[in-house]
Amino acid sequence: MRGRAGFPALWDGASFHGPGNLRNVMPARLPKPWRLQTALIVLLASACGVVSGRGGSPDSWTSESWFPPQEQVVITSRRDAKAGEKVLEASLASAPAEKREIYRYSRSASVVVSPDQSFLAMNHAYCSTDSTILLFRRGKGISYALIKGVNLPEAAGALLMEKLKLSTGDLDHFYVEALQWSRDDARLLCRAFGHGDGIGLHQFFFVYDLATGRAGLDLTSMDKAAVEKGSSSR
Repeated sequence: MRGRAGFPALWDGASFHGPGNLRNVMPARLPKPWRLQTALIVLLASACGVVSGRGGSPDSWTSESWFPPQEQVVITSRRDAKAGEKVLEASLASAPAEKREIYRYSRSASVVVSPDQSFLAMNHAYCSTDSTILLFRRGKGISYALIKGVNLPEAAGALLMEKLKLSTGDLDHFYVEALQWSRDDARLLCRAFGHGDGIGLHQFFFVYDLATGRAGLDLTSMDKAAVEKGSSSR
């Protein structure tokens, strides 16, 4: 079992180190070519403000893209006191009272909505020592279904072993967090962090590819649909 030692809150924005602290956030053992690529990913995360999506409160999330109210999906969280659970729900901005349940959970969570609202990435802090990222695909109307077979901690762990020769088995606390969707909804910028006995993983940024189910360090894959001619800045 993993230990119970304390660790900074998973969604604490202050725990993110911006580009001025790249030496603090990039693992020293990463080979130089990969260090440069990781630095670019850190800069992108900083430019995104780390937390993606608009919302009126910490428990409300929307896509960064603009949609008219009748098309804008709003993801909210409420507490079901009777069941002792929290409920993630979807509604339209034009009809906030008409909600569709997405997922039930017991601890804390945040959501990153993809640009065209087709996908949700739920940062699920299901226990004090671990977290995961759950992905949901939009169905009919405002319904979202969990994509089965996705394991972000495993994908991040495989990349850590490949690039840093670090096993997540050496970390008694290991967390992953979704930060930003690519413009084409095909990839997800994430970070991993944690600690173990005598070792700390402070910030490890990676890109998760939905098509392959693999994590990588290719920042250019996040930029494939960044330019859209004839469109506004939104």
